[in-house]
Amino acid sequence: MTKQRKNSVEDYPLQQPRFLEEAVKKAEECLFMPPQRHDIQVSLLHNSAIILHTKYMSKGRLEDLQEAIKRVDAALQIHKNPSSTNYETLLCMWGTLLGSRYQSLGDPKDLHNAIGKVSEAILTTSIDHIQRALSLNTLSNLFRIRYMRFWAMEDIDAAIAKARDAAFTTDSRAPVRFAALNSLSIALCSRYERTGRTEDLDESILRAEQVLSGTPESMHKGTFIGNLGNRFAIRFRNAGSIEDLEMAISRYNEAMSVTPDDHPDRARILGNLGIALREKFQVTRSYEDLQKALETLRAAISVTPLIHPERASRLVDLGACLHDQKKYIDPAQAENDSLGIFMDAFNLESAQPIVRIKAARSAITVILSRSDWEAAYPILERAISLFPLASVRFLNRKDQEHIITELNGLAALACSIALQTGKSASKSLELLELSRGVILGLSIDCRSDLSDLMAVNPGLCQKFEHLREMVNSVGHDTEEYLQSNISLQKRIDVFSQLDETTNQIRKITGFERFQLPQSEPELMALAQAGPVVLFNSTPIRSDAIIVTSSQIEFVNLPELLFKDVESWSDFMIKELGHVSESESVERQQKMRLLLSWLWRVAVEPVVRHLQLTPHQPIESMTRIWWIGVSLMGSFPFHAAGTHSRRPPPEGILDYAISSYTPTLKMLSFAWNKKTTFLKSPTIKLYVAAMPETPGENALPGVTQEANEIANLAIDRVATTCKNNPGTSDVLKGFKEYDVVHVACHGMSTVDSPSESYLMLSSAPNSPSDTFSVRNLTAQTIASVRTTRCQLAYLSACRTAENRALHLADEVLHIASGFQLAGISHVVGTMWKSKDKICVEVAKDFYSWLFRQECAGNDRDIAEALHRAIVAARTKWPKGPISWAPFIHLGP
Repeated sequence: MTKQRKNSVEDYPLQQPRFLEEAVKKAEECLFMPPQRHDIQVSLLHNSAIILHTKYMSKGRLEDLQEAIKRVDAALQIHKNPSSTNYETLLCMWGTLLGSRYQSLGDPKDLHNAIGKVSEAILTTSIDHIQRALSLNTLSNLFRIRYMRFWAMEDIDAAIAKARDAAFTTDSRAPVRFAALNSLSIALCSRYERTGRTEDLDESILRAEQVLSGTPESMHKGTFIGNLGNRFAIRFRNAGSIEDLEMAISRYNEAMSVTPDDHPDRARILGNLGIALREKFQVTRSYEDLQKALETLRAAISVTPLIHPERASRLVDLGACLHDQKKYIDPAQAENDSLGIFMDAFNLESAQPIVRIKAARSAITVILSRSDWEAAYPILERAISLFPLASVRFLNRKDQEHIITELNGLAALACSIALQTGKSASKSLELLELSRGVILGLSIDCRSDLSDLMAVNPGLCQKFEHLREMVNSVGHDTEEYLQSNISLQKRIDVFSQLDETTNQIRKITGFERFQLPQSEPELMALAQAGPVVLFNSTPIRSDAIIVTSSQIEFVNLPELLFKDVESWSDFMIKELGHVSESESVERQQKMRLLLSWLWRVAVEPVVRHLQLTPHQPIESMTRIWWIGVSLMGSFPFHAAGTHSRRPPPEGILDYAISSYTPTLKMLSFAWNKKTTFLKSPTIKLYVAAMPETPGENALPGVTQEANEIANLAIDRVATTCKNNPGTSDVLKGFKEYDVVHVACHGMSTVDSPSESYLMLSSAPNSPSDTFSVRNLTAQTIASVRTTRCQLAYLSACRTAENRALHLADEVLHIASGFQLAGISHVVGTMWKSKDKICVEVAKDFYSWLFRQECAGNDRDIAEALHRAIVAARTKWPKGPISWAPFIHLGP
């Protein structure tokens, strides 16, 4: 007779929730048995942690998860043999549990630690052991989860690589292979949504189908079926085929039919089904479809834990559905219902900052439809306070751009609503500075002057400087960047230390506001040399905020209508950069209309308010710095006026010397770089010339321009001219010359403005040698740090063009990249410039700059360009497209 054994943990299939409580009970009994060998204790702790985690996934009780983490920690304390497979299994389990806690509480530290633990497990596991595949799959999912939090492309690339490794180095029949294929399908789909690469979507669908066809019947398939539904839904959003949408809905319903009510993935499947049903409603306009979407989304939220980070996204989806009911029920009720849901999402502190900001935007849209400014203002103020959390500093520039896109437009809205509710101009300006130029601001923080801190606390200053140098260096090297996680994880660690050091510095008397937004007195100090004027226009109102050395005030601009701003912005961005010879007369006329309108409705009211006098000697003219917010960021304020021979032209050129700055923070950064080269006994000038560029039109004026500059240079100016310079030549010029002049083709990229570039040579020094083009991007320029070069003259097209509307307030272009590199003064172009005009403007600029009576200060540079532009306007009064693109950025 066979001896019966007592039931053990292994006898309970944990996929069936009714056995969970009994399994937990048996595990507890085992733990409290008399002391066992270390390996048995480790096994018992590990098994009980698995059961508790499964219970947490089923019931959502956080205390079960916390207890599971404690037990794995205890097991690791007992089992300290890194060469054992059990140790690697424990590390992987610990990483899994920390990942689950992140998904529940949203603390990024758990996610970073989870990745670290599982990575350690993989390093200590033999390549042919099944545990390695399990760990690789876990790590893939963790990378993908972190990608969904921070949007770092290197994370989703790593997720794909780890899932491939897990899937294709494992026995084709092993369950982990199907789990890894599923992970691969999900990660490929996420990358497709970011990049639009159709091959990723195609493979994603293929892998999802392989999972379904090969998964053993004993495994739960609901999640896999739902994931395949996601692929069809995404393909519908891309191609618009209703058949794909119907297929997605069918798959979701199939997944729901085989998923238990208390399965942890049920909420996600319901949420995706609800979104698909709303999309179907948007096609059919059937109220029945809308009701199904509402019912499904409510069900999804009902089974999503209250503090779960994904709850906010589902609430936003539900709020949008409720708002869709406006045409079918009482509109006020629909708005109130949706507003309440949007606010619930916004107030969920465990949610991702970017999701909370989206929820705030949705809530504000509802509130503004009622013109309830007082209710909108505190929501906007709180949303803007989340910007630093959303725009993560340790990301690379392209990933930061992706996130900041979601914040676009809130700066202008916040400014208008602040003024509409009676807030001061100073408060409105504070909101603008917090919500504009976020990426530039993060870079400036890593480059600001530390001399005052060095004088007070050299040790802490040196520590901060060391960490800052690490921040600036990590991630720029391409090879390092391609290594999954090394670059990102290192940046995360360094920034954490940098934050701790920054907090220590703020405890020092006099440094309480170290790297915090500038105070009102500090902002006014920036206007000692002349006022700073910011133009802001929204459907609510239009204003100019004026910063002078004594006050911050605003001028309402009732004739500056937002619809006109939209129309002229469209002209600046879509039409102006593509002028053919046959269209040039028409475009010049349209540009004159734009400049006349801009003068009448915006710039002239500011001139009147400042009580400026026209036609003063240039030495007595006021200097003005211009900033255009949002859509107005592409407007040429420096050229506003009426431009024709009869009547005589009138405009800002007759009243003031104009300069630009992306933000006041950038102006402060530039002011801190002292301009001394004009007083130097010897000025070193480097001229980089590209008269011919493969694949582009020849620029015969470039050679003439270089010759004119060399001939104009006085004895104390040592000029070096370089034909067909490489990127390294120009970057070297930053370090060895006071002035760098670059004459070549330039290009601004709309999708990712940090990738705008100057077209240089990759080549040999000899002009007769054939060569290829190598682009010097704005991001590469911005990564350089120079203390020598103080002026960069960019005689190239579009170097200060701001036409990326989704990033309009970031002001990312080639010229701002030069400023970040530490070059205070930059001359750039706002649109495509003509070769022969470039020669004239450059010649006049340097002839004035290098004149003997030059005072040798910052004003001289802006004044020299002003004189050159006025001379060009005199020659071509009806051709502002030709002479108006040139602007000065700097102090």
